[in-house]
Amino acid sequence: MAEGKKFSEEEHKKFTAGLFNLTWSLLDKKDRTKEEDDKMIHAAHASRFHWGEIGTSANFERGEWQISSARANYPERILPARARTNSLQRQKFEKREAAGSFSNTKEHACRIRRLALLLWKRMNLKDGHSKS
Repeated sequence: MAEGKKFSEEEHKKFTAGLFNLTWSLLDKKDRTKEEDDKMIHAAHASRFHWGEIGTSANFERGEWQISSARANYPERILPARARTNSLQRQKFEKREAAGSFSNTKEHACRIRRLALLLWKRMNLKDGHSKS
Protein backbone atom coordinates (compact mmCIF):
# COMPACT_ATOMS: atom_id res chain seq x y z
CA MET A 1 0.00 0.00 0.00
CA ALA A 2 1.38 3.40 -0.96
CA GLU A 3 2.01 5.89 1.80
CA GLY A 4 0.40 9.31 1.64
CA LYS A 5 1.97 12.70 2.05
CA LYS A 6 4.03 13.18 5.19
CA PHE A 7 3.04 16.31 7.08
CA SER A 8 5.51 18.44 8.98
CA GLU A 9 5.05 18.97 12.71
CA GLU A 10 3.96 22.54 11.96
CA GLU A 11 1.31 21.30 9.50
CA HIS A 12 0.02 18.76 12.04
CA LYS A 13 -0.27 21.52 14.66
CA LYS A 14 -2.10 23.79 12.24
CA PHE A 15 -4.55 21.06 11.22
CA THR A 16 -5.23 19.83 14.74
CA ALA A 17 -5.80 23.33 16.12
CA GLY A 18 -8.18 24.28 13.32
CA LEU A 19 -10.10 21.01 13.52
CA PHE A 20 -10.25 21.08 17.33
CA ASN A 21 -11.62 24.64 17.24
CA LEU A 22 -14.14 23.75 14.51
CA THR A 23 -15.36 20.81 16.60
CA TRP A 24 -15.59 23.02 19.68
CA SER A 25 -17.65 25.66 17.82
CA LEU A 26 -20.03 22.97 16.58
CA LEU A 27 -20.30 21.47 20.08
CA ASP A 28 -21.37 24.89 21.34
CA LYS A 29 -23.94 25.40 18.56
CA LYS A 30 -27.46 24.79 19.87
CA ASP A 31 -29.33 23.90 16.67
CA ARG A 32 -26.96 21.80 14.59
CA THR A 33 -28.10 20.13 11.41
CA LYS A 34 -27.45 16.43 10.77
CA GLU A 35 -24.71 17.48 8.35
CA GLU A 36 -23.10 19.64 11.06
CA ASP A 37 -23.29 16.72 13.51
CA ASP A 38 -21.45 14.54 10.99
CA LYS A 39 -18.92 17.30 10.29
CA MET A 40 -18.35 17.71 14.04
CA ILE A 41 -17.64 13.99 14.51
CA HIS A 42 -15.30 13.83 11.52
CA ALA A 43 -13.46 16.99 12.59
CA ALA A 44 -12.98 15.56 16.11
CA HIS A 45 -11.51 12.36 14.69
CA ALA A 46 -9.28 14.26 12.27
CA SER A 47 -8.01 16.51 15.06
CA ARG A 48 -7.23 13.46 17.21
CA PHE A 49 -5.43 11.85 14.26
CA HIS A 50 -3.08 14.81 13.93
CA TRP A 51 -2.48 14.93 17.70
CA GLY A 52 -1.66 11.23 17.46
CA GLU A 53 1.20 12.12 15.14
CA ILE A 54 2.79 14.87 17.27
CA GLY A 55 1.00 15.27 20.61
CA THR A 56 1.45 14.31 24.25
CA SER A 57 -0.71 11.98 26.31
CA ALA A 58 -2.67 15.05 27.51
CA ASN A 59 -3.38 15.98 23.87
CA PHE A 60 -4.53 12.42 23.16
CA GLU A 61 -6.89 12.50 26.13
CA ARG A 62 -8.34 15.86 25.10
CA GLY A 63 -8.85 14.49 21.60
CA GLU A 64 -10.61 11.39 22.93
CA TRP A 65 -12.76 13.55 25.19
CA GLN A 66 -13.74 15.71 22.22
CA ILE A 67 -14.63 12.63 20.17
CA SER A 68 -16.84 11.29 22.97
CA SER A 69 -18.49 14.71 23.30
CA ALA A 70 -19.12 14.93 19.56
CA ARG A 71 -20.60 11.44 19.56
CA ALA A 72 -22.88 12.12 22.52
CA ASN A 73 -25.74 12.65 20.03
CA TYR A 74 -25.19 9.08 18.86
CA PRO A 75 -25.31 6.89 22.01
CA GLU A 76 -24.33 3.75 20.11
CA ARG A 77 -20.97 5.39 19.27
CA ILE A 78 -19.84 6.49 22.76
CA LEU A 79 -18.30 3.29 24.11
CA PRO A 80 -15.47 2.86 21.55
CA ALA A 81 -14.13 6.36 22.34
CA ARG A 82 -14.51 5.69 26.07
CA ALA A 83 -12.51 2.46 25.79
CA ARG A 84 -9.63 4.38 24.18
CA THR A 85 -9.79 6.97 26.98
CA ASN A 86 -9.56 4.18 29.57
CA SER A 87 -6.51 2.78 27.81
CA LEU A 88 -4.86 6.21 27.71
CA GLN A 89 -5.60 6.72 31.41
CA ARG A 90 -3.90 3.42 32.24
CA GLN A 91 -0.87 4.41 30.16
CA LYS A 92 -0.75 7.82 31.83
CA PHE A 93 -0.73 6.35 35.32
CA GLU A 94 1.79 3.68 34.38
CA LYS A 95 4.15 6.43 33.23
CA ARG A 96 3.18 8.59 36.22
CA GLU A 97 2.37 11.56 34.03
CA ALA A 98 0.11 14.26 35.39
CA ALA A 99 -2.24 15.54 32.71
CA GLY A 100 -3.78 18.22 34.93
CA SER A 101 -7.25 19.26 35.97
CA PHE A 102 -8.62 19.42 32.40
CA SER A 103 -8.16 15.67 32.03
CA ASN A 104 -9.59 14.90 35.45
CA THR A 105 -12.71 16.97 34.77
CA LYS A 106 -13.17 15.48 31.31
CA GLU A 107 -12.60 11.99 32.70
CA HIS A 108 -15.62 12.49 34.94
CA ALA A 109 -17.63 13.82 31.98
CA CYS A 110 -16.78 10.67 30.00
CA ARG A 111 -17.88 8.49 32.92
CA ILE A 112 -21.18 10.34 33.15
CA ARG A 113 -21.79 9.89 29.40
CA ARG A 114 -20.98 6.19 29.70
CA LEU A 115 -23.41 5.80 32.60
CA ALA A 116 -26.08 7.69 30.65
CA LEU A 117 -25.58 5.37 27.68
CA LEU A 118 -25.82 2.26 29.84
CA LEU A 119 -28.99 3.55 31.51
CA TRP A 120 -30.45 4.50 28.12
CA LYS A 121 -29.76 1.00 26.79
CA ARG A 122 -31.19 -0.64 29.90
CA MET A 123 -34.38 1.46 29.72
CA ASN A 124 -34.84 0.77 26.01
CA LEU A 125 -34.30 -2.95 26.38
CA LYS A 126 -36.17 -3.40 29.67
CA ASP A 127 -39.36 -4.62 28.01
CA GLY A 128 -37.46 -6.94 25.65
CA HIS A 129 -37.26 -4.74 22.59
CA SER A 130 -35.60 -1.55 21.48
CA LYS A 131 -37.69 1.63 21.41
CA SER A 132 -35.43 3.37 18.88
